[in-house]
Amino acid sequence: MKTTRRGVIAGGLALAATAPVAGRAESPPNPSQDAEHRCFELGAQQGIESIRQVSRTGWAPGPGQVLVHPRAMALNHRDLLIARGDYGRRKPEMRVPVSDGAGEVVAVGNAVTNVQVGDRVTAPH
Repeated sequence: MKTTRRGVIAGGLALAATAPVAGRAESPPNPSQDAEHRCFELGAQQGIESIRQVSRTGWAPGPGQVLVHPRAMALNHRDLLIARGDYGRRKPEMRVPVSDGAGEVVAVGNAVTNVQVGDRVTAPH
């Protein structure tokens, strides 16, 4: 399994959930611009209750970013601190909170050279 940090978590697309809203996919979904996907966002960072589940469309990774279909994810104490606004500067409200995780690359942006579609990756804190 390839391990990368910068390529997976750059720009707040950290292990963005790509399971279709209708249910959990057994295989990685096609990252269609029109497909609707569920994820959790940090929200207002007023505490753990600020984390919200939302539906999004248009999951296209930007330059230097990758989109990962998650297979395993973990929230830990660092995520709680971020959700409370107690970990450095406030993060964008749309940031997907996840400190550790593993999954499969389903799309890559321009300038990504260390992983390709189909690679299994981890994003350790």
